[in-house]
Formats: sequence, structure tokens, C-alpha cells
Amino acid sequence: MPDSTTMYNVRDVQGNVYGPAPLDQIRQWFTQGRLAPTMFIAPENSNSWEPITQSPLTADLFGGPMLSSAGAFTRPGGMGVPESAGYGGSPTPPGAYGGSRQNAFALAGMICGIASVVGFCSPLGALVTGIAAIVLGVKAKGQMRVDGSAGRGRATAAIVLGIIGLLLGLVWGVGVLAASSHFAQINGAWHPG
Repeated sequence: MPDSTTMYNVRDVQGNVYGPAPLDQIRQWFTQGRLAPTMFIAPENSNSWEPITQSPLTADLFGGPMLSSAGAFTRPGGMGVPESAGYGGSPTPPGAYGGSRQNAFALAGMICGIASVVGFCSPLGALVTGIAAIVLGVKAKGQMRVDGSAGRGRATAAIVLGIIGLLLGLVWGVGVLAASSHFAQINGAWHPG
């Protein structure tokens, strides 16, 4: 196990570097929800970056093997937690895999997608909410790749529902226009040319 004076840096997928900080501080960042599974860790003044989920220093935070004080790898649950706790080890810590932080764009996009499908009888409303759902869903997916937040299913639902709402609104709008011109023609109110 590294000594307490060793300093480490953490890098996100955009290349922003945080640190140097001792390993205890980095582990505290995890409990504060500041680490994402897409980040990397390296000793200070080193370019040997490794995924934070696979590093023996921090993998246990994300459910992987951990480095014991003797330098040997142990399973989660091996550091003072009995193997009988839960399902053969300690449960996944809160916030691991970005699970505690939901992406707000995904939720907003899904709500807009539902509104576009439900409100397709108003073609303009379906157009506005459908486009908003698609834009928010795509933005959410991009943001989740960067920060590891949860909500991928909601983002996909936003995109799909937005497309369906747009299509339903378009079909409904064309149908209403066709029917109204047909009725106007029957009643003699419409005179071409």
C-alpha cells in the first residue's frame, strides 16, 4: 500500500486534472460524489494514467478488487466487513457508477417527449415539445459520457418519444389540413385559382 505522503492526480475525460492530493483525500472525494467511473488516476509528476475503476488504489470504491495493507488484492468486504454481509461482500457504495446523481436533462427530455406524444393533437405543441425532447435527450447522453451521471434510459426515451411525438403531430396536422380543405370544397367555400 502506498505511504500516506504519496500524492496523486485525478483526470476527467476532458483532460482537467485535480490534485495533487493524498489518497485519503481522493477517497473522500468519492464519498462526496465527486469521482466518476470515467476518470483516471496517476501519481504526482507521472504520466502513467490508469482508469480509476481499475486502479488497485481506488477500484474497491467502484466494486473492484482492493489493495490490502499487506499489498495483496482482496475482495470487497475483506477490510473488516464480514463475507456474510449482503451478497458475499459489502454492497456497492452509494454513488458508485454515478448512480446517485441523475441527469436533469434526461428527465426534462423525457417529460417533453411524453408531452409531445400526449399532445400530438396540437401539431405546433408536438413540434416544439418533440424537438425539445430530442435536443435534451442528445445533450443528456453527451453529458453522461463526460460526468458519469445516471439516466441513459431516460435520455433514450426522450429521443424516441420526441421522434414519435413529432411524427404523430405531423400526421395529425396534415390530416386536419386535408380534411378541412376537403370539407371546404364540399361546402363550396373553397375556390381554387
